[in-house]
Amino acid sequence: MIALTFFGITILVLINSFLKKSELFSPLHLYIGVWSFVIGLCELKLSGFQTEWPMYTWIVLFVAFGSFILGHFVYNTKIDIRDREIFVKFPYRDTKLINSENEYIFFKNSITILFLIYIVSYFTEYLLEGYIPLLSPRFDKARIEFGIFGLHLFVNMQLLIMFYSIVFIYEAKKSGNKYGFILAILLITFITFFFLLQRFNYFLWILMSIIYLFNFTKFVNIKKSIISLIVLFGLLYLIQSIRLSQYIQDYVYHVSKMHFNKDYAFLTEPYMYIVMNIENLSRTINRFTDFTYGALTFDWLLALTGIKHEILVYFSINSRPFINTAYNTFPYIWPYYSDFGIIGVCVFSFINGFLSNMAYHRMKIHPNIYTITNYCFVGAFILISFFTNIFTMLNIIFLLFINYLIFNIYNFRNSKI
Repeated sequence: MIALTFFGITILVLINSFLKKSELFSPLHLYIGVWSFVIGLCELKLSGFQTEWPMYTWIVLFVAFGSFILGHFVYNTKIDIRDREIFVKFPYRDTKLINSENEYIFFKNSITILFLIYIVSYFTEYLLEGYIPLLSPRFDKARIEFGIFGLHLFVNMQLLIMFYSIVFIYEAKKSGNKYGFILAILLITFITFFFLLQRFNYFLWILMSIIYLFNFTKFVNIKKSIISLIVLFGLLYLIQSIRLSQYIQDYVYHVSKMHFNKDYAFLTEPYMYIVMNIENLSRTINRFTDFTYGALTFDWLLALTGIKHEILVYFSINSRPFINTAYNTFPYIWPYYSDFGIIGVCVFSFINGFLSNMAYHRMKIHPNIYTITNYCFVGAFILISFFTNIFTMLNIIFLLFINYLIFNIYNFRNSKI
């Protein structure tokens, strides 16, 4: 019954998105839709590793949901009535984000400079490390260990380069400008980064691109967006399955103690990948007593200062305690709870809801490359918030800083904060 209730909420969100046409990727629709679907799956309890959640788990989850939604609506009270009218009436898909030759040249040059920094950093890392993960005998281990602190931040600019390239290509099409050079940069970046076997950035790139294409082009609509997301998760599962023979697939099915017919063993991996994040959270918060006071929420800051490892060792911090399966990820709530308990969940979820809505409205009211990039990061954060929190990662904070830096060097149309 609980599962049906949450699936029903998901369906209502989709119906509402269809009725409003342009609101599928609004923060509130995304948040409620994603989390109601995930909790619905969790409540099916199809694995022997799943348990009935204690009341405290539900309290923490509803505090997070309520705080996010409250933050969303608190920001709404700050919106000027004239901005509300613009927000409703503005034809976003017909909007040109590049409106002059100077803007065209500036954006093209920005992508080119980022690409040059990326490619120099990439080959410098290769020379210093002495190998490329894909060509390494133990590529599974090499892909995790590859990277030099500081330098790898510039290699991770691949995500921003590829996203900017998608925006540039479609905006150039709107204006009838050439985009062949940027298309070449996109392909080279895509191929070279593939050799590092770090798929997470590709995943974020696709999500961000879908959000941009939906809001500012006619190439993607609600139907195509939903299909694209389903295909995306299907492709990720297919990539994962390439490494799994039928025997291993059956093994995972039995080890996971699934409660459905073996004929559907192929569903084990995606199901467990989604639900075990919340199960890990439930198991941990009901046993957890040693708070970490900012070490996880501000992980990016500790990493930036170079003292992250020393802090974790000195205070014996285990960022993934009480794990009893191979699935070791947690939802976005975990860093906040680990650091500050349920108060942290309340405060930071409120901040997330407030800032997410602010980023969305700024993108809609002042549409430009700077604001759309910021919101695409926010949208991607919400879509995958059930298994990670990208805003605790140094590489994501660095990319947001680069985005800010680029569009405050030059007075791009409406790009000022």
